Amino acid sequence: MTKEAKLKIERKVVEVLGDLYGSYIQINKLSDDDKEWLKSSGVVDVDVQDPDLAASGVYDDWPVGRGVFIEDDKKFVVLVNFEDHLKFISL
Repeated sequence: MTKEAKLKIERKVVEVLGDLYGSYIQINKLSDDDKEWLKSSGVVDVDVQDPDLAASGVYDDWPVGRGVFIEDDKKFVVLVNFEDHLKFISL
């Protein structure tokens, strides 16, 4: 997927999720606390890149167009442009 396509998906997701209670954070702007919470809750470890996925091109243009929507009560998360275009997680 091109860099422009990733950015287009990211913009659309931010537009759609803007009506929900929570916040969208670009991956490079995540706080250490948010990174630790994502890791400890089993959602994703944003600081680790799998070598097999890297070989397939999953991390091309990293971290452009990638981010996480975290619901205020932390029971719902959306990963944008990680391994999948969108990954919805209910905790």
